Amino acid sequence: MTWRQMPALAVKLLLLAWVVGGCSRPAPPPPLELPVYFTCDTQGRLEPCGCFAGQFGGLTRLKTVLDTEASTNALRMDVGDAIGGHEDYDLIEYRHVLRAFAAMHYDVLNLGGREAQFSAAQLRAIKTNSPVPILSANLIDKATGQPMFDSYRIVQRGAFRIGIIGVLDPRGLAESPGDGLAVSDMESAINRSLAEMRGKTDLVILLAFT
Repeated sequence: MTWRQMPALAVKLLLLAWVVGGCSRPAPPPPLELPVYFTCDTQGRLEPCGCFAGQFGGLTRLKTVLDTEASTNALRMDVGDAIGGHEDYDLIEYRHVLRAFAAMHYDVLNLGGREAQFSAAQLRAIKTNSPVPILSANLIDKATGQPMFDSYRIVQRGAFRIGIIGVLDPRGLAESPGDGLAVSDMESAINRSLAEMRGKTDLVILLAFT
């Protein structure tokens, strides 16, 4: 072999190594069965009444269903309006409803129109003490101009990263939001959250109280 042949041979060996290395890719993650459970308009009460039409059994029946049907991988999410109003007793009820959602292993809760009628101060206390993550990408604290709650949350199921965004449609509010609060444009909040999650998730779920 002459010295003139050696560079060509080296290039061929490098190309061969590159081709072989490029063909070796990690195996895709195995398929994942992912049941998704959504609830909404719970309008929770502290005690069963039985005197109203349209009741479906309450949180105790919901827990029975989830305990019976939901697998370990199941996602459990509430879209909003977990309470019946925004008076002082509704605030007390909401704290108990949050504990019930925690006992049912909910992954996230989105704020609905009724929760948005609490004051900013009340929601700060709720956020601090909630046993379940609460989302709202476009319920804004007027004092800071920032969302009152996390805009999204990323949960892991097997090898998959699932991003969950929560928003509230301002057009669907029966009353103005609570003291110190504002509801910003829903589409802008969604786009901002998607941009922040880019490259971090394999799947995105939108919880929209509309």
